[in-house]
Amino acid sequence: MRSGRSCHAVPGSSERFVAKAPALEADEVFLDLEDAVAPNEKNNARARVIQALNSLEFGDTTVVVRVNRTDTPHYYRDLIDVVEQAGEWLDAVMLPRCARRVTWR
Repeated sequence: MRSGRSCHAVPGSSERFVAKAPALEADEVFLDLEDAVAPNEKNNARARVIQALNSLEFGDTTVVVRVNRTDTPHYYRDLIDVVEQAGEWLDAVMLPRCARRVTWR
């Protein structure tokens, strides 16, 4: 069982931050394709994350990719491309925050 004491978010659009991710002293690293990525960088970030998963050694760190929301044009490609092209190096897919707020009465 892996420890989950610390989690570090890494913007998938930053080549420099993605390259440093394996050296972070965190129990989990999540490569972010959602909030940390500008709309015009979504496709490049996805390709960068896939390349990083296939080429970098994360050791015992839990590796997660956070995909875009289901109501965006990026969600499907994020999920399918990452899992098909680099799924063997991935521990989990993080689903994004909900698009709507639920009110309880």
